[in-house]
Amino acid sequence: MHADPVEYKASTIMPLAPVSIPGYAATAIVTHPNGKRETFGILGYFASEGAACRFAIEYAKAHIDGRRRPKPPFSLR
Repeated sequence: MHADPVEYKASTIMPLAPVSIPGYAATAIVTHPNGKRETFGILGYFASEGAACRFAIEYAKAHIDGRRRPKPPFSLR
């Protein structure tokens, strides 16, 4: 599952939230203005698709800005 793409500082963020055994896995693909794409592995697991997509968007925005990346609310390890 995925949400609508988000335009942020000339980049496009595509949040993804595939369903997984422990919940929805948050991840994202960022397409930069030059066409270069970056993908992130699983960023964390969430109880809902919406929560996973929102986290993926915030993570990608922090990455684009060069800020510290947020941590998911809990860890399964």
